[in-house]
Amino acid sequence: MDAIAFTTYIPGWPFPLDTFGITNKMIDRYHAIVDECGGKLAHCTSAREIEKAATDGSVASFLAIEGGHVLQGKLENLEHFRNRGVLMMTLTHFIANGIADGTTSPYRPHNGLSPFGREVVAAMERLGIIVDVAHCTEKAMADVLACATKPVVYSHGALRRYKKIERNLTDDQVRAIAETGGLIGIIFFWSYLGSSGNDIRAVARQCRDVADLVGTSHLCIGSDMDGTTYLPPGFVDASDWPQVTQALLDEGFAPDEIRAILGGNFLRILAQAGRPRQRQGGAGSGRAAQAAAGRR
Repeated sequence: MDAIAFTTYIPGWPFPLDTFGITNKMIDRYHAIVDECGGKLAHCTSAREIEKAATDGSVASFLAIEGGHVLQGKLENLEHFRNRGVLMMTLTHFIANGIADGTTSPYRPHNGLSPFGREVVAAMERLGIIVDVAHCTEKAMADVLACATKPVVYSHGALRRYKKIERNLTDDQVRAIAETGGLIGIIFFWSYLGSSGNDIRAVARQCRDVADLVGTSHLCIGSDMDGTTYLPPGFVDASDWPQVTQALLDEGFAPDEIRAILGGNFLRILAQAGRPRQRQGGAGSGRAAQAAAGRR
């Protein structure tokens, strides 16, 4: 394990009165843990620092936020969190907030992304914070993809062809995210994996499906290891990650593709966070997608 994302999370409902303050306390605790590790764990704020930590023999770590309600409606709070090292933010979590509507709640006041949400997306891109659309409604996700100018990430979820819930991606959504240059992260939670199965092989199977649609350069693993209700059978902790590598090998992925899926692709997106997006023509018809489909 070379790098770990530490995500601050406050349940979306009922909102605590001071989500901003509570998030700062979580970040304080994170930095205290890094200090307690005495150099074995390195706080990183860029792709270059993550790569340097691996070279130095430290486990890299970085901060993310799940749920933009912690901004409490203030753009300056976003800049504050970037200054504290936050590199990625999930716009909403389950229910609607001031930024966007969430998939789990029928209460959808914005019919997608709010005007404030558009400001948040623009500010995230300006500050170099990766925009994460997991948990966004279909309309909110479409709104984000329409206004984003940099790669967008769907950090953890699965394909709707196996479980027909809005939280999962349609094939068209996979293509649209890839069109931004972004990433799709496949979750470990069996409830989202649906009919593809409940084990690591199901994760690899959905990775193959994404690769067939848009190529391996748009793939990552969004395990949600400390957020899912249940992990796959026989998968307990980080020491079991070789199972993921083996399952991807069994699914026909080449070693260099697996290295990209297990971290290389995310590092590329993080490095691109400060650069404009370059639109790709026909994301599903590129050489990578053709090569992936040919190995099925």
